[in-house]
Amino acid sequence: MYSLLIVDDEPFVCQQIQSAINWGIMNIKVVGEAHNGLSALELADKLRPDIVIADVRMPLMDGISFATEFIRRYPSAQVIFLSGYSDKDYMQNAIRLDAVDY
Repeated sequence: MYSLLIVDDEPFVCQQIQSAINWGIMNIKVVGEAHNGLSALELADKLRPDIVIADVRMPLMDGISFATEFIRRYPSAQVIFLSGYSDKDYMQNAIRLDAVDY
């Protein structure tokens, strides 16, 4: 089973991502959630998730900075970016990080 970490500064969004999809049917288990990039890195070091769904704009450490460090530490993991913004610079950075999706 794959493990999933959800990272978004809005707890409601994390809850919606977790409940809107039947993760088990895809052989995925949601192992945690974090509300900023710094706490997500700490949690990722403990949980070592296979997949991360991360917001782009968050306090303390944005999603791009988080993903850069996360991928450096865990290069086989996959990152999917989630954003309510259509920011060209963020999308270009996501592409450079080989994000699964934006």
